[in-house]
Amino acid sequence: MRTTTEIEAFYDGGKKAGALIRQFSANLLQTTIVFEIDGGPIIHAFQQTRFGLDVFDWSEYKYVDHLEGSDVEVKASAEPLLRDSTAKPVPSYAAHLVLKEFLATNEPQRKFKQFDEGSPLSISPAVFVRQGIEDVETPWGNREALKVISEVDGRLGNTFWCANESVVKSDWQGATSYATNDVDFVLRDLNAEVQTVISEVLESGRVGER
Repeated sequence: MRTTTEIEAFYDGGKKAGALIRQFSANLLQTTIVFEIDGGPIIHAFQQTRFGLDVFDWSEYKYVDHLEGSDVEVKASAEPLLRDSTAKPVPSYAAHLVLKEFLATNEPQRKFKQFDEGSPLSISPAVFVRQGIEDVETPWGNREALKVISEVDGRLGNTFWCANESVVKSDWQGATSYATNDVDFVLRDLNAEVQTVISEVLESGRVGER
């Protein structure tokens, strides 16, 4: 099974604190977020969405929050509010696939519905909106990128700067992440536990596990 890995260096309070890792196959997206809050605990969450033709045809998802001790598995077929094939809401972590599909078009916006994995029946309208080209500062210098904002339930959500149909920088309403292929840079100067989690995820190539 062909897999693709995307990694983003994650910053909290302006300080590099961890990583956001996405691992893809033809019908599976697995996302790991791990970072140390400055002077606080380590956030470590894992989300998996299994789907068919596209992300709106998802069949099941799994969400694990190691700090909160939660472990949730949901099948779309078991939730009446999630079975609408014409406008099925997607898990919030899987909205990244909606963004990727949107970037491959010239549409000014893409409307959809999503829900928080912790509250699967709390469904909200969402939209990605193109905002134009901006000069974006990254750890490797400035570059031009398309700004895309997200709105969830009518409120401003996360902001993404994209180039060549890929995310360059993300603003998570305070925290920030930057796409990179430089794993050494991502790991450098991080908390030892955070480094270990990131290394294990990258070495495991999780895609395909059940």
